[in-house]
Amino acid sequence: MPLEICPILESDIEEWTHLIFAAFQDDPVSKLMYPVPATPSLIAWTVQNTVESWGKDPTARHCQVKDTETGEMISAAHWIFFPRREGEDWRKVPMVEVSDDYHRERFTALITNAASKRIAAMGPQPYLYLPTLVTHPKHHRRGAATLLLKWGIDQASKQNLPINLTASPAGVSLYKKFGFQPFYETVIDLTPVGLSQHCVRTGMILPAPFPSKPSPPLAISPAISIEPVTDESDMVRLAEIESLAFVGNPILSLIFPPDPHGKTDHQVRASEHIQTMRERKGARYVKATDTQSGQIVAWAQWHFFDDLEKPPPTPLPENWLPRANIALGKHFLGTLEKTRLDGMKGKKYMLLAVLVTLPEYQRNGIGGKLLEWGLEQADEKGYHCWIDSSSRGLGLYKKHGWEEVGFLEVNLADYGGEEGVVDRTVFLVRKPRQRAKMVS
Repeated sequence: MPLEICPILESDIEEWTHLIFAAFQDDPVSKLMYPVPATPSLIAWTVQNTVESWGKDPTARHCQVKDTETGEMISAAHWIFFPRREGEDWRKVPMVEVSDDYHRERFTALITNAASKRIAAMGPQPYLYLPTLVTHPKHHRRGAATLLLKWGIDQASKQNLPINLTASPAGVSLYKKFGFQPFYETVIDLTPVGLSQHCVRTGMILPAPFPSKPSPPLAISPAISIEPVTDESDMVRLAEIESLAFVGNPILSLIFPPDPHGKTDHQVRASEHIQTMRERKGARYVKATDTQSGQIVAWAQWHFFDDLEKPPPTPLPENWLPRANIALGKHFLGTLEKTRLDGMKGKKYMLLAVLVTLPEYQRNGIGGKLLEWGLEQADEKGYHCWIDSSSRGLGLYKKHGWEEVGFLEVNLADYGGEEGVVDRTVFLVRKPRQRAKMVS
């Protein structure tokens, strides 16, 4: 039976609503949010609410795939074209109106968590967002969803836009075939609805087709000040930036899985940083502040190792979280430590332990400024510098004089991760560019 893509019209809203609830009926996450099967009152409210808002959002596009022989809508997609946004309004998580049939608290928690991660990842840049792509269960494997996905990818390609979406486990493989890359995973606890297992939702991004000509993350490059962190009250903000910057890191997400309820306690991580700053003589925290907003937008953590008689402190946590992958953590972090200690034996050096920038402030040279702060210190003292880098950061570090000296590869499937995913960490060393001045 031939298939055809066409717009969803206002007259199609009731059929579209039934299609959505049918598509999600077997999704366990649906049971957290509303009664399954959907009640007549829930369906009626959804139809009426959609009719009342129809045509009022100029950024929305609604497409369907029809079976031309039966006239039936078998698949549908809702796309949103986010334009570039100025000011601070783009940071706001939109509130979604729901009927009394919804489990409001659960629904709000899930939607807010996903929206916050999407907003943090995409920033104010223009992009295409796919909140909904559904196919009726009886029409799976006919290629309808692929047709709708290709439509959106073609629209994004014409405008050089990235695409953002959140995928169920069943959808991840389809999106990967088209080049989408995971950037976070949320583990959802299903025990409130009597199910013993958890469910995963994966945030994914398809980069713009011409990354060499990206739309700049900010309309105007921000004015940035670089200075040491001296106020412990800054540490909560640093923990928040660290959490957002490392969203989707495959190995760290496996070692330190996100809270199954979507909660993030930045205060705990902030306390660890405060302890480090107080107790480790060689620790230096440096922050980058947007002088217009007054907000910290990036930071770095450097460590000076100048006591050759005293071994540096271990990076392994003193207390592992109950959900932590301890075996992987000890192997990965322990190997990083041993490699660094062997490579720097007998040398005074600096370690760049953390360098993170809010996603919306990336590509503005802020990371380079934080690097230069530490490198000036190293050159003045005649110290080497060490870093453990993902492949994503290699270009920046090599630009500033680091050279590769080795690498560590970890097959994540060996520790309960996704099959076929091998994490690669590269070890780099930078030699001082000038000798420390001799003091007579």
